[in-house]
Amino acid sequence: MRDIRDDLRERLHGLREQRDLLQAQLQAKLDEIALYEQHLSALLDMEEKRADAEQPRLAFDGPPPPDMVGPQLSVSAKDKLESVILVLLQDGQPRGHTVIRDELERAGFGIGERHFGRKVHGTLMSMRSREMVENLGFGTWRRVIPQRADAA
Repeated sequence: MRDIRDDLRERLHGLREQRDLLQAQLQAKLDEIALYEQHLSALLDMEEKRADAEQPRLAFDGPPPPDMVGPQLSVSAKDKLESVILVLLQDGQPRGHTVIRDELERAGFGIGERHFGRKVHGTLMSMRSREMVENLGFGTWRRVIPQRADAA
């Protein structure tokens, strides 16, 4: 019978070389992914800061100014929601329904509320019927800027 130990040693050595090569390739790919992840994370941080800077600041829930104490502060939740929507749309630029809903949620509205998107839609439809906003189609809304009587 022939001695195959040298054959087996060569095969074992070849497998180890193959394993080492694959481990080196895997490590290189993992390093590449980690670097890409760092770059994406830094880009996301920059975009978050930019987006936060562009967001309208909605401070409706703080304490009222001293000169605004009295019965005129009894504002309904519906009126408050409409007011905030008008603030969000004050630049006259069209915004999608989901963007408006997300902005409202970020401002503290609808937290834990089921179907908050439907409530926003209903409010926008009500505002449309009173010509406060206009529906541009495909869930996009824009504030109606009232024309002054002397401009006509």
